[in-house]
Amino acid sequence: MSKRVDGRRITKFQQDRNVLPYTDAQIAVLMGINKSSYSSYINGRYPVTHTFLQKFYAAFEEELQQLRKDNLVREENPAYNDLKLEDRIKDLESKLDHLMESHQHISTDIDRLEKKLEDLLNTKFETLLARLRPPRQKKAQKKPGG
Repeated sequence: MSKRVDGRRITKFQQDRNVLPYTDAQIAVLMGINKSSYSSYINGRYPVTHTFLQKFYAAFEEELQQLRKDNLVREENPAYNDLKLEDRIKDLESKLDHLMESHQHISTDIDRLEKKLEDLLNTKFETLLARLRPPRQKKAQKKPGG
């Protein structure tokens, strides 16, 4: 099991993740991991580990370097100032998409867990009722001639 990662590396990962032009599902596929496992890391069900970050950066480091380089070039361009608001809007839309996807996964998990809990409670309730019922007595059979 890989050791936990400090908060600064997690913050950097989250920033890098938000820069990428992919959905979480696409990122998971490109990292070569299961979508639900990736979701568990992103939503905090699993702690982000060094191994997870190694897979992420192995898949996206070159692309992230190019995006950083392109961003520096854009910042030096005077026309970049006019695009800031548009970039902010795109960033917020991307974050909204991530939040909506995360919310949908969480809602689905809650529904699944509620159904599982209901089934478990019904089974336990039926078992309890069966134990509390008095045993059925067999009717005495009449003997012929008796």
